[in-house]
Amino acid sequence: MIEGLQIQSETQNGKVFYHPAVLTVRGVSQYRDDEISFQEISGFWSLKYEPRGYVYSSAPRAEGTNPGDGKLHVGDVAKFGLNINPKSTGNSFYHNISSVMPSEGEPPIERVQSQGQPAPQSGGSWASDTGAWASEPPAATGEPYVDKWDLKDIHIRKAQALNLLTEVLTSGDTVNAPKIVLAMGFKDAAEAIDAVANGWNLLRRGLPIEFPVAVSDTEEEGVPDFADDNLDEDVEKVSWD
Repeated sequence: MIEGLQIQSETQNGKVFYHPAVLTVRGVSQYRDDEISFQEISGFWSLKYEPRGYVYSSAPRAEGTNPGDGKLHVGDVAKFGLNINPKSTGNSFYHNISSVMPSEGEPPIERVQSQGQPAPQSGGSWASDTGAWASEPPAATGEPYVDKWDLKDIHIRKAQALNLLTEVLTSGDTVNAPKIVLAMGFKDAAEAIDAVANGWNLLRRGLPIEFPVAVSDTEEEGVPDFADDNLDEDVEKVSWD
């Protein structure tokens, strides 16, 4: 479960809905531009199934605007509807954003300890009017933010790719092995063997694998099971006027 959030309901297939929480946008995944992170809780959360089609923008928020324009920027504060949905593998979850609503002057939830110290805010204040946002979001670094959970997942996937490539190179399959090597992004077997040798040497020394894995290889394909969901019911109709 997600530390810092309160469970609202659960379904028989393992999907968990959380009570809407006021959160601060922290950044975006370096691998998926539709997954954002928050300052108060861990993980990256997908905007893909948010009914209003919200997107993340790396540009500073224009003066006088708020997320009612359908864009989320670093430092934006809003009340987010969140849920997690089990993946087919059964050992991890999709993290989904089901709604984005005005905070109505409510401050963000308490930051969980695993998130470390908050980023400095640049004079933002809470207004009392409905739909108010922090007036000045913290300056973006320009670099995608990767939290420790995402980084751990990357290391695991690189190790899995290393194991797979080792099996391919030692399989003796002269027909399919060369095709797999090319599909994994190597120009030939010699380059793949060098990568495997370097990867195992790093593991031997207790270091993270600097293994050339394509962005697509770090992403798990699949579509969350929304068969039992009515997305229109997951999100409250609100006005930003």
